[in-house]
Amino acid sequence: MDQSGIVLTEAAEAYIGTYNKFINYQNRIEEAWSSIDVALKPRFNLIPNLVSAIKGYSEHESEIFENKTNQMKPANSMDDRIESESQVTHSLSSLLTVAEDYPDLKARVNFLEQQKSLAEIETELFFPRSGHPAGASRGGIQR
Repeated sequence: MDQSGIVLTEAAEAYIGTYNKFINYQNRIEEAWSSIDVALKPRFNLIPNLVSAIKGYSEHESEIFENKTNQMKPANSMDDRIESESQVTHSLSSLLTVAEDYPDLKARVNFLEQQKSLAEIETELFFPRSGHPAGASRGGIQR
């Protein structure tokens, strides 16, 4: 094989290696997002229960939160997912702040159980969220 054939072969190998790394990083990013989506599902399932528990105490705030939650569309892009999740997190913290104003509500067993479940879910969410940025940044380097 002459010198140009060797150079061409090495260039092809480098291209294939880089492409395979890119695909690997892309798959890891998608896997991280899937983990986050799976972890968020129980949280979204718990939200209507929290809203119904607070509804009798603070109709106005629970209606606002319920409307925000219902208006959220399935997010297609990563930026949309992040924005959507940020809105839910903000609304959820506002809803729980409202609960602080009602001592009777805080004492209800149903509400306390739901609040405990939410705390457990938030703890579980930390791990998929913390793994995502590393995969995303490595994927960004290869682009």
